[in-house]
Amino acid sequence: MTYLKSLSLAAILAASTLPAFANGYVEPAVVAPVSITPPSADWTGAYVGGSLAYGRFAGTFCENGSTSDCTNFTNPQTLVVEPDGALFGITGGYDWQSGDIVYGVAADVMLGDLSAVEPTSAAYACGGVGGCELSVNWLAMLRGRVGYAASDQLMPYATAGVALTNVTVNFPALPPSIDDTATNFVAGLGGEYRLSDTMSIGAEYLHIFEREEHLGSGIGGDPDLGATRFNADLLRINLTYRF
Repeated sequence: MTYLKSLSLAAILAASTLPAFANGYVEPAVVAPVSITPPSADWTGAYVGGSLAYGRFAGTFCENGSTSDCTNFTNPQTLVVEPDGALFGITGGYDWQSGDIVYGVAADVMLGDLSAVEPTSAAYACGGVGGCELSVNWLAMLRGRVGYAASDQLMPYATAGVALTNVTVNFPALPPSIDDTATNFVAGLGGEYRLSDTMSIGAEYLHIFEREEHLGSGIGGDPDLGATRFNADLLRINLTYRF
């Protein structure tokens, strides 16, 4: 009897360990799904790099009647001088990331040797014979920016801040030339793409907004001579290293 009980118990155990068969069908084993979350890039940290830009600047020379008055004028006659060309420099900043939102600060210094001359005309005498000349020497910006981490590699963003543009205002007929600095609000849009964990490439469009400011005051001893209503547009490419 003991022998028969042992055989019965062994048969029950063997049956419990075999897969279920029904009409030749073998019931597959059930494997729990494994959730895999791709790693996400964190934009938090400092960065520094180089910039190359094309800039188009515009300075308005103005005249009210027979005398020049570039800060408080009514019905002025004007002449616009537009130097344009390449600028290069350095950029750097720091970003923080909260969820998909990236925010930070950026600073830029760019150098150039851009100059343009418009001949004297009935619209503006340019201080006499010789024309009105405007040159751009350097540009510095301090900006905040807010971006969206669209993927592990791509971040579009908006940016705004203040721009300082060093210019030279010159009337060849009334030396010497005067160096001055225009202070303007700057804003724009851009995007950054991570080439690796440490290298990024980006592109930006920036607009320096026009405002009335007297640049080059005092040429030829006349405090009213100069340029005003300075503005600019910039297209930039940045290559940065992230720490």
